[in-house]
Amino acid sequence: MNATLSAAVRRRSDEVVRLLSDLIRIQSLSGQEEAAVQRTATALEQSGIAHELVSIPDTIREDADYSYPEANLRYAGRHNLYARVPGAGGDGARSVILQTHLDVVPVAAGRRRSSPRCATALSMGGERATARARPPCS
Repeated sequence: MNATLSAAVRRRSDEVVRLLSDLIRIQSLSGQEEAAVQRTATALEQSGIAHELVSIPDTIREDADYSYPEANLRYAGRHNLYARVPGAGGDGARSVILQTHLDVVPVAAGRRRSSPRCATALSMGGERATARARPPCS
């Protein structure tokens, strides 16, 4: 990792750990992600990062590329969150896209749900998360 990037990550590591721990604590099973979307939007706002909440219409099911098999899943009141941080390289500079999802898979039957905590270099706990199971701890 480039030294400038490493220094920036270290400067904000407490903030990142707080955000990811908050996200792990939020119940965000499929169809119940809105609180996680709003918490992420708040973090972007606090960091001065322009972002946009885009409503997801139930008519998305009519899209030829729609592939989600859960018939009872509703989209009304749910949002996608878009944010953009312009690069410093000017026209023709390379860009990076970071894309993820905020829903999680439920804890397996018979397993205890835990609170997020720092354990060695990783944070553990919450639902059995996919994209945010183990945020870094400082």
